Amino acid sequence: MIVTLDGRKLDTPATIPADLRALIDQVRSEHSQQRLIVSVSLNGELIPDESIDRALSATIEPSDQIDLESADTRQLTADALREAAAHVAAAGHRQVQIADRLNSGEIAEAMNEFTGFVEVWQVVRDTLLQSCEVLGRDLTLHEHEGMSLLLHLGQVSETLRELRNTLDNRDFVLLADLIHYEVPPMCEKWGAILRGLGDAVGGT
Repeated sequence: MIVTLDGRKLDTPATIPADLRALIDQVRSEHSQQRLIVSVSLNGELIPDESIDRALSATIEPSDQIDLESADTRQLTADALREAAAHVAAAGHRQVQIADRLNSGEIAEAMNEFTGFVEVWQVVRDTLLQSCEVLGRDLTLHEHEGMSLLLHLGQVSETLRELRNTLDNRDFVLLADLIHYEVPPMCEKWGAILRGLGDAVGGT
């Protein structure tokens, strides 16, 4: 069996791991603790993301060649946070258009776009949680403008809850006002928060 990491051939394990997942865990433990495995090739074929879960549980054969590529955990996390920042900033710019649609009676169109806005915040939440897990640090303790991210997240939850209650009450006039005046500043602030966090994590 041949195993490479970032183009460098590794010593063949004395005992072949039970599956590909076990091999990757072993390689990370011995050679790449500060890095994440970002791509896996088996016998010259890159395993696509949609097939990786199934491939990880596959049995390894003595004749297999496994080529692994890694990336620095801090840089990878910083890039993910900056990407989330770009998404939330772009979402903020679209809110005035959504509010205008509501005020024009284009309710269905506005709600379709608003659903995308809610999904952006799910991405932000997931990115933060995954970043904490990857780095082994609680990033919600990071401060922005004298407040921890945990408190800032609480404000987001409160705003989203207010939007949901207004929507449930079908008060589209108030909903349009909230979307027009409260949401863009919140998105702008979180764009700055995530960019700053990405810079802090990436060491820039």
